[in-house]
Amino acid sequence: MLIEENCSVIEISRKLKIPCKNIKRWSQQGVERKKGGGRKRFSPETENAVSDYLKKQYQKGAEIPY
Repeated sequence: MLIEENCSVIEISRKLKIPCKNIKRWSQQGVERKKGGGRKRFSPETENAVSDYLKKQYQKGAEIPY
């Protein structure tokens, strides 16, 4: 599995080499970008996997430690 259960945002960030602020933004706003905005996506598959993981954790009622 890409991300283990009960990982913190910092652990996810370190493991995937993605800034914490991106992971937090994805958990709140999703991974879709505004049209024409910013850099190209680093890895759409990874971004979607992290977003899906966080959504599942929130649905379970688990808090994601920072």
